[in-house]
Formats: sequence, structure tokens, C-alpha cells
Amino acid sequence: MKKIIPALICLFLLSCSKENLYDFHDLSGYRDFVYRIEFYPNNEDEPIEFKVKEIKTNGYNELKTESNRFSGKTSRFVTFETAVKRYRLTGVDVYPEKNIGRIEFFLYEIGIGETYFSFMENSIFYQQIENPEPVSMRYDFETNQASFNLIGED
Repeated sequence: MKKIIPALICLFLLSCSKENLYDFHDLSGYRDFVYRIEFYPNNEDEPIEFKVKEIKTNGYNELKTESNRFSGKTSRFVTFETAVKRYRLTGVDVYPEKNIGRIEFFLYEIGIGETYFSFMENSIFYQQIENPEPVSMRYDFETNQASFNLIGED
């Protein structure tokens, strides 16, 4: 009887799990890339504010998002970076909220180049926007296609 109860609990937990329990795709062998976003203020004496939502495809082929918010002063610019695997669809949604004069987007591979500024030389995507609105940047590694579009407010 003592052995039957744990077995029943295990069967119950397995039956409640997602259908794709065994469809996990190990991403550890995929190359690493970084989205680097530089936020430049209109006025260096005032704080800047922005929100960034990261979009990544996980090993279950689900799109996962995570939001980050920044508020503070900067004398030059603020850099936001997030790492992704070279797997399916990835991206960032950027919501400039206060005192953002320019945004620069880079997507580059980690480990290529020998200097700190290697990301500038090894970018597979670069875009600069003056007086930015909320914007969506996506890169599909399956098709090697980038998209860059204005988005509505959340």
C-alpha cells in the first residue's frame, strides 16, 4: 500500500502536466546573441524613463516575455542588454516614457570580436531612431528576417 500511493501521485502529476511535456528542445547547443539597446536623453539634467519587454522562444516553442523598467539620471546614455539563443523568434518591445531623444538597437553574436565595441562590428541588425515612439523589434532566426515596427500603447 505504501508503494501504491506514491505511484498514483506520480501518475496524477504526469496526467496534469502540459501535452508537450516530452517535446522539450534543448537550446544549450545554440549560439548566444544579445539585444543591446542604448537610450540617449533629450536633456542630460533630467531623468529618463523607459520600459523594455523581452520576447524569447523557449525549448517548448512557447513565446515567453519579461518586462523591465528603468528610471534615473544619466550623463550620456543608458544601455539595456538581454541574451537570447539563436532559436526561432526573439525580440524586444521598447516603450520610451520620459526624456528619450534617441534609441539605438543592436543584435549581435556573443564571443565574436576582441574589443568591448565588437558589438558594433558584429551586429546582424542595427537601427537608430530619433524622438522615438513605442517600437517592436523582432528577429526570426529560422528565416533570418528582422522586423521593426511602431506599436500601440499597452
